[in-house]
Amino acid sequence: WSTWRRGRWRYLWNHQVESQKVQRADQHPHHAITSWFLRHCSPLVKVSIIPRGQAALGYAQYLQSEKYIRTQAEILDTLCMALGGRAAEELVFGHLSTGAQDDLQRVTQMAYAQVTQFGFGDETRHIGFPQSRESQGLHRRPYSDATARRIDMQVKELVEQAYGRTKELLTEHREELNRIAEYLIEHEVMS
Repeated sequence: WSTWRRGRWRYLWNHQVESQKVQRADQHPHHAITSWFLRHCSPLVKVSIIPRGQAALGYAQYLQSEKYIRTQAEILDTLCMALGGRAAEELVFGHLSTGAQDDLQRVTQMAYAQVTQFGFGDETRHIGFPQSRESQGLHRRPYSDATARRIDMQVKELVEQAYGRTKELLTEHREELNRIAEYLIEHEVMS
């Protein structure tokens, strides 16, 4: 390789690393901000944009609660908090990325649990279906295809509501978010 190519490669690599650092710095404080301003979320202890392998591009650490029974309002606030990074990408960068994959899986799992297991759905109120056993290779469910479609629609509405609420919250507190993101870009960790 010529010196020019090595220099160009190093520049491109550093630019890519810095760009991802900025994106992580804008995702993780949004989880923090949503948890601070939502009544039923666990208190935040630490936020980091230091990658922890390929799966974790940073993390937000919360004070663990020993609460085993959760209300519908608590679960809804947790949905909003988990959607904070995704909503932040759209608000700050104007596009979405794969950075929120784990959060989206968690949100989907929580939303389906609300509707199918906890009886919080409008049409499935007071009915708790057993957990899916797809991991065991069983694809049977104790309800019809029509009920499955209604469940899917309720979950979609629930997640869309939580996403809208999260975007409103982040828009309202945009100034604080920018300050936290700038701090994280400089220091990488905030406790």
